[in-house]
Parts: sequence; C-alpha cells; structure tokens
Amino acid sequence: MRRLIFVLILFSLWFCGDKKTPSTTRAKILTLGESGIEYKVAEFRHLTDVVHMDGTIATILGGSVIDYNLSLADVISGDPNRIFKRKGSTVHLDYTVIDGVITAQNQDSLAMLSVYHAFEGIVEFWTEQYHFTHKEIGKFKIHFDPSFAASSDDMKLTITPRMNASYFTGLGDFLLNKTSPNERIPIKMNPAVLAHEFGHKIVDILFVQKDPDFYSTKSWQAQYKIQGINEGLADFFSWLYVQKTNLYTLSLDINSMRDRKIPVPWTMSQLRMDASLCTGRFYCEGSVLNSALYSLSKESAFTPQIVANATLRGLRKLRLDWQKYRDNDDFDYFYLLNRIVQELPAESQKTACSIFKKLFDDEVNQSGLKQACP
Repeated sequence: MRRLIFVLILFSLWFCGDKKTPSTTRAKILTLGESGIEYKVAEFRHLTDVVHMDGTIATILGGSVIDYNLSLADVISGDPNRIFKRKGSTVHLDYTVIDGVITAQNQDSLAMLSVYHAFEGIVEFWTEQYHFTHKEIGKFKIHFDPSFAASSDDMKLTITPRMNASYFTGLGDFLLNKTSPNERIPIKMNPAVLAHEFGHKIVDILFVQKDPDFYSTKSWQAQYKIQGINEGLADFFSWLYVQKTNLYTLSLDINSMRDRKIPVPWTMSQLRMDASLCTGRFYCEGSVLNSALYSLSKESAFTPQIVANATLRGLRKLRLDWQKYRDNDDFDYFYLLNRIVQELPAESQKTACSIFKKLFDDEVNQSGLKQACP
C-alpha cells in the first residue's frame, strides 16, 4: 500500500503545474535573510533541469532506501551497491510559472528548490573564496526523504527517519530526512545546517582523500576525538558561510542545538570533568574547537579568511599525524591546533596560542600544545 501511495504521489507531481520554464531560472524559495529565514525570488546558476531537479553541481533523488545494517567499511567504501537497498529515482517538481518566476505548489517542491539554491550558494562560496574546484567537489546526489531498510526476526521493516540531515562519507552524497512538525524551520531548508553538512565534504576532500580505510583505528578514544574534530570543523565552516551563531535553534530550539551556539561557556577540561555541561558527546568537544576558531577570527589581528586558510592547510597536514598516531589512545586535539598555529603568520601565533590554551586547558592538550606554543 505504501508503495502504491508513493507511485501515486509521483504521478500527481508529474502532471501538475505549468512546465514551460523560463530561459533564466528564477524561483521562489525559502532562504536566509537579514531577519532570519524568509521567502525570496532567487536566480539559479547551476540548475539546468527544473522538472527533475538536476544540474551541474547536484541532482535530487527521491525514494532512496539505505541498508540499516551498514558497517563503517560499507559506508566508507562509497559503493552504492553495498549502501542502498533501493537506489534513488528521479523526482518531478510540482510548480507553476507566474510572471517568469517558478512557484512551488507544495511543501516538498518548495523544499527541493530551496535546498538546491542553498547548495549552489555553498558551492560557490568554497570555489570562489577558498579556491576549491568543481572537480574536487564533484557532482553529488541529494537524497530527499530517504528511508532505511531493516530486518529483525524474519521481519522486514522500512523506516523513514525525521529531523536530521547528514553527509554520507565515502559516497559524497547528502541525506535530507523527512520534516517533522516539531521543526520550526525545516532542518533541510536551513542554510546553516546544509553548510555544516557540506563542511564534512570539505573534511573529506582535504583529510580523508577518498581513502576507504582512513577512519579505521584500533583506539575508540582516537575515534572519538577525530569525530569531535570533524564536527567542530563542520560547525566552523558553517559559521564561515552564514556568519551567524544561532541558526541551528531556528530549526530546533532544544538543548543539543543550544549547546552548539558559540562561544561555548565551558573549556575542554570542564567538559571532560562534567559531561552534563553539554548534550551531544563528541559534538560538545567539537563546539570547543569551533569556539576557539571563532574567537580567533574575531581578534583584531585576524579575519575569518585568515583563520580559515590556516585551518584548511592545517587539516591537510593533520592527515599525516592521523596516519602515524591514529591507533594511540592519546591522540587529541593538539595535533590539529599545532598545525593551525604553524600555518599562521609568526607575529600572530602568540595570540592563537593564548586562545587555544584557554579553551583546551586540560593536561593532555596543554602538554601537546607546547610543541607549537612554547
């Protein structure tokens, strides 16, 4: 029955709306404005097939079903045959054209237009300001409202998760889950969330470099730290793009989102002594990293771009440290912090050391920071 309903929905989307799209693609979307999230008419630069939501940077797919029992090796492999129980299929937008402007006729169509335009802005940000190439980024897939297939006691279940967005490491795709009534602004239409997920792609490009075994480690402590680094960097890369610190709570005003607002009021030592200070495990440690980079960007001797460039160069070199020390339980944030300090101008390294020592004040990081901050 659910399959029949899904087919009927696609059928209705195909036959509804005026498909005579203008030569210049302009559409009403939901996006970030001065007063928060607002409607506006936007011009698309990379969307070449509006009906099927396909273009030069990405394509949106519907109906993807992912194997719930995926192992980390399956995920990192990037092999669609190992990842999907059913690969996504072409979507069909429901819209009309009014005075040359594409206007969505339902929530899903508005979301798809908004999502595609948001990713256009994010890709242009990284290619124009930080000189990533379209070849490095690659054309990616956006899986809209994906499901997961699970088996239990000879029973096959299909689960459609809500209230989340994620980056599929290895595959290089994005999963944008079904919207929940609890979301004030749909997570998948929040530019800060999408910029965060794209931040994971930046980490993939510079750090993982398509190595399917790169995240493997014999140390769960090291795994925990590298997850915190990944999340902290993704948060910082999101802030670089949106330049606002409270946009996650526009979608969900809950503790786990409030704890991502920067700068955080705790240090790494305080957090490790009292985990109740924050909700979200390694995300909380990532927020300390994000706060450090954000605070450094606000110093008079720095700009966000200076800090970002040092972080990007440092992340590429962190790959060497991870390859050498990833099986050690004492792998920690100071490896990245040292790399960043070394990439900053000599006259401003003292300022960076001061901020890093203040926020990463536990014994492990303080000791490790001495390599770059004597």
